[in-house]
Amino acid sequence: MTTTTAPLAAPRARSGTPALVGGGVTGLLALLVLAAGIALLAINATKRDRDGFYGSGTTTLTTSTAGFATESLDLDSDAPSWLVRDGRLATIRVSATGLGDKPVFVGIGPQVQVDAYLRDVGHEEVTDFEVEPWSVETTRHAGAAKADPPATLSFWAESAQGGGVRTIRWPVEDGDWKVVVLNADGSAGLRAEVAVGAKVPAVRTFGIALLALGAGLALGGGALLVHGVRTRRA
Repeated sequence: MTTTTAPLAAPRARSGTPALVGGGVTGLLALLVLAAGIALLAINATKRDRDGFYGSGTTTLTTSTAGFATESLDLDSDAPSWLVRDGRLATIRVSATGLGDKPVFVGIGPQVQVDAYLRDVGHEEVTDFEVEPWSVETTRHAGAAKADPPATLSFWAESAQGGGVRTIRWPVEDGDWKVVVLNADGSAGLRAEVAVGAKVPAVRTFGIALLALGAGLALGGGALLVHGVRTRRA
């Protein structure tokens, strides 16, 4: 009787596909992170003024009402410690220059109190704005033509009034806030040049951190690709 012995199965070759796929995905992620880091460093180098603020440029705002107020700014300074300097996440700067013969008032205050102040006063509410180019969209609220002189009120966190350029700088605090630009006497008919800016303490640091992370991901992705190619060849 003849006995037939089945041939032994050849060892299955290891596939390098998982390593190749992982390396490709990691490499793509590295490119995205590196691009974000480069963008932040470019912004830090080109968009920041000598005082360290990233500004919008200046636009002219005109209204026949008492002035302008932003929508509620819901600000939260709860951020990683490396993004905060002196306990603040950012500092907001608002400048206004009256173009008529009336001095202007610019201020920031708690939303509830600003709303109560302007409740029965005609004004423009800024509902949206673009930085480049600097433009705003507003909604008009009907009401009395004249407001009480804003400087007589005590709830402003920061305020300035007078002729020429009036500027406030306000370190961000938690809460709901509103920024206003009005005639200093509260009268109707405002025409002013307005600019906004913000100082964020860790843009450069964050950009460098993203570059370092992107470089690490690129090295890891490259190592996976090399491993995958060698495994396939083996």
